[in-house]
Amino acid sequence: MAHRSNASDDGRRLRLNGRPLHSVFAALSPSSPGVPLTAALLALLAMVLLSGCASQPRQLVRIDDQTLAYSLAGARSPTVVFESGLGHDLDAWSQVIRGLEKVQTRFFAYDRPGYGGSLNSSDRLRAALDFAPGSELLSLLDLANAPDAVTGEHAARRLAATLGAVGAEPPYILVGHSLGGQYVQIFAALFPDLVAGIVLVDSRPKHFTRLCLEQGLSGCEVPSWLAAISQAHVRAEIAGLAATAAQTPEPAELGQIPVIRLVAGRHVRSFSPAQHALWVQLQASETQAQANGRMQLVENSGHDIQIERPDVVVAAVQALLQSAPSPLPPSSRTAPVHSSR
Repeated sequence: MAHRSNASDDGRRLRLNGRPLHSVFAALSPSSPGVPLTAALLALLAMVLLSGCASQPRQLVRIDDQTLAYSLAGARSPTVVFESGLGHDLDAWSQVIRGLEKVQTRFFAYDRPGYGGSLNSSDRLRAALDFAPGSELLSLLDLANAPDAVTGEHAARRLAATLGAVGAEPPYILVGHSLGGQYVQIFAALFPDLVAGIVLVDSRPKHFTRLCLEQGLSGCEVPSWLAAISQAHVRAEIAGLAATAAQTPEPAELGQIPVIRLVAGRHVRSFSPAQHALWVQLQASETQAQANGRMQLVENSGHDIQIERPDVVVAAVQALLQSAPSPLPPSSRTAPVHSSR
């Protein structure tokens, strides 16, 4: 049962000094030179306890027992669907969406549970008490609770339910950043007939963690201490990383779905040159294994290509829009409207 309403701009984003959470994670990783562990812990603890206000107006929809915030604009098919990476809300796509405003199509972006405007009742209570004396204790209590893992299949099925509930009709062009890239590939494997194309924005390669460990490289996994002090919804997604990687389809399993893979040419501070080389190598091998894939190395961008080079993402989406099929017949338009979470 889905219920829609308008949302105000009081949603909370995971930001520290204007930077998205996962970028701060990368910059403050213990493998980063010159960043003491104590400073990293203090900065990340501050990030857990502080938040900024979301700038984009949202609407709200009720999916199962969770209220989700989303933005839906445009009227023509296909629908371009944006899936954010770990630590990002839908505002991460604002520059890309602005770049696509003149395109005759529909756009959908949303906040996964816990992000932006997708807060449950306890989240909203904490937001209201954020500056009250003792509010830090509420946040510390959150850290003591172990949330259930959220896997890519959970996220993909919830996305399908949300798209159906808000009337965002297929075919879909899926645009996923980082962990969100794995989520949209899982969506495409579950609902291939609904997908007209995929843009992967520096998406995490399926076998990166395993091969990184096999090569004896450091920093291949999210440090346990970092996961432990993250907010509950982030910890839930981190807890599901291994299952998400296992659920992510092999490139050949995506069949004839066109896939454009945008890869960062500049590595993040927490990556060694060897890690970045492995990342790019795996992106290339996954592209070669796809029946209808191509890769573009974005030389002057880091991991957040949608923020640093939104024009490149816009061009990739436009390329898929030009070759997208006509709208699906009514009998094929709706993904299952139930969520497994």
